Amino acid sequence: MNNALRSVALLPVLFVFTAMFWYVDATKDIILITLASIAIYQIVYFRAHHQFHFHWDWISKALVIISIYYIFSKEYHGFSSSTLRVVISITLCSLFLARPKLSKSMLAGLVALSAVSACLYYVLLGSDNIWHLNRINFATYTATIAVLSLYLVAQTPLYFKLTGITSFILVSFPFIGASSRGPLLALTVAISVLILQALFEKKPKNALIIFFLSISVLTPQVLSNSFLSHKLNQVSEYNENTSNKDYSIHSRLELWKAGLSIIPSAPLLGHGYEDKPLLQERFEKHGGLDLTVLYHYHNQVISSWVRDGLIGVVIVIGFLIVPVVHYVRHFMPRTDAMLLVCCVYTVSGLTDVPLSNASTLSFYLCCLLLYYSNECRDENLRLKS
Repeated sequence: MNNALRSVALLPVLFVFTAMFWYVDATKDIILITLASIAIYQIVYFRAHHQFHFHWDWISKALVIISIYYIFSKEYHGFSSSTLRVVISITLCSLFLARPKLSKSMLAGLVALSAVSACLYYVLLGSDNIWHLNRINFATYTATIAVLSLYLVAQTPLYFKLTGITSFILVSFPFIGASSRGPLLALTVAISVLILQALFEKKPKNALIIFFLSISVLTPQVLSNSFLSHKLNQVSEYNENTSNKDYSIHSRLELWKAGLSIIPSAPLLGHGYEDKPLLQERFEKHGGLDLTVLYHYHNQVISSWVRDGLIGVVIVIGFLIVPVVHYVRHFMPRTDAMLLVCCVYTVSGLTDVPLSNASTLSFYLCCLLLYYSNECRDENLRLKS
């Protein structure tokens, strides 16, 4: 019975780690899966214990407050419901479902499942047929799985290393196939952090294994990927007088400046999606920028501040700073898996909005929930020889 209950409680987590990135309507289905899991879990739990299961710790309180703000933003700005559904789903999971103890074994299982899922999805459907889902979000997700795979490579016993190596090789194909400069930079920084932490722990062998595995697996794929090679060549051939509809380097700089210039007119609650007319005024002399395809400002903080206001920025920074503070207080200089996830999202947020997109936000919130639950002892995830 306990195993069956735990399986029911894990259904939303398994969905987020896999199917959330498969199809457009996944953000609608996550709420249905969450409600069904909660209903089954609470009925079975009540029959066994004559009471309902309920959590009210710091992470549940924080998620409830954030959900309230997202509901307000939905009503005030008329945003899409996908992000709201994701936040409410994770909040309900934190309140009414059991928190699994996130051990290294469980992490290895989730990483392996995600790597196999992403690889099969990419190979079976083909790269040209799936990018209506937004390739950058898929690349951010696979970059996170890739660095967690390398984290497992540095673990003992041997089956963790083998799981990590296999998962990294599998997930590298969809990552490179979907990737652009931002996710590639994010993964590079996260791998560098992992290598430095291994060196700080005086484990140079682990650092060398991670370094050579990364180079040997990723380099040939990067060099043979025409789209990624084209994007990297754009960096080396950058001309600040060039602006195009792809929102490359110069275009993004202009967007950042424009975003910063319109923040003061609605600093607290933001403009919502009423920012387009303001941008049009500033870019009426910039014929190269096509505002009809503008979905965000290619920067997490600027985009959140323009559309969600200061409160939205505080929420985003809070998401990212919790792992850093926790690492400094409890882990430093040991390796911390959640810090690696945070690194990927932080660097990706320099040119994208991973914490504003429903799929990538759900993955990050799910990691936070698993990692910082009261029932999870963080020592289980420390890098050990």
